[in-house]
Amino acid sequence: MSDLAELQRRYAELTVRFGINLQPEQCVIISAEIIARDFVTLLVDECYRAGANFVQVQWGEPKTGRSRMLHAQEAHVDYLPEYEVTRFEQYAKERWARIAVTGEEFPDLFEDVDPKRLSKFQSTRARLLKTYVEAQMSNKMQWTVVAAPTPNWAMKVFPDLTADQAMERLWGLVLKMVRADLPDPVQAWREHDNRLKKV
Repeated sequence: MSDLAELQRRYAELTVRFGINLQPEQCVIISAEIIARDFVTLLVDECYRAGANFVQVQWGEPKTGRSRMLHAQEAHVDYLPEYEVTRFEQYAKERWARIAVTGEEFPDLFEDVDPKRLSKFQSTRARLLKTYVEAQMSNKMQWTVVAAPTPNWAMKVFPDLTADQAMERLWGLVLKMVRADLPDPVQAWREHDNRLKKV
């Protein structure tokens, strides 16, 4: 295993053990774009190692999302199937922990989409998933957001490097920022958290 791969594994372990503080027998929902599949696999591994009952991965595919925002009829642009509402209500009722993985494969993909259509979709979704959103925002559910670099994102940050070099550099910064480069990242964050509580 390469040094980078080991640090990514530590990052995944940190996310599960400290970020969401996963409890034995708890279920987990992970949301991520398909491009993050390798890091998501590490997260799923760590969830089950920590005793998760079940891990659900909600994959996002941005190009099909853009297709909907560009071409769906106005009356349908914010439609949400009932099964989606039921699914999220179950997450809230059973207190599933949530990991949201950020990192866009195409950072500028939605630039040509009418922001009013996006806003309509987002506001309707928030309203229909109110039970879930309120449970998450009131910390009745454990949740965290983590970053997984993508080539296009890395090239935006380091335009003078090759894609591989930019990815390695951005991953290095992310891993350092979250203390995954320390010998025991989980313990490092516990100590940091204790210091913050004393402030």
